[in-house]
Order: sequence, then C-alpha cells, then structure tokens
Amino acid sequence: MTKIEKRFQRILNNPKDIKWSELQAVLNKFGLICEPPGSGSHWSVYDENSDAIITVPVHI
Repeated sequence: MTKIEKRFQRILNNPKDIKWSELQAVLNKFGLICEPPGSGSHWSVYDENSDAIITVPVHI
C-alpha cells in the first residue's frame, strides 16, 4: 500500500481527525487543485476539466 493510499484510508476511517496537509496531499494526487483563500479560511478545490468547485473550510 502506498503512502497516499494509507493517508486516504486514514481519512476514510476517521474523517474528523485529519490535518489539512494530509487531505491536500490526497486531493493533489487525484489531480484536484487546491487554491488558498484570498481572505478567511475557505479553500477552493476543483478539477481543471470541470465547472464544479468545492469549498473546504480549513481551521488550522
């Protein structure tokens, strides 16, 4: 099992106890782009080939 697969499995097993850096690494590995907020704490996550944007609140 690769490092990314282990992180992904950890996120699935305990979604309340993950760090943003871990989630961001998995999202990037799947080809998604994570843009930092201009202000506030909500990151935008999207795929270049899609119009859909997911807003992720990140409280570090």
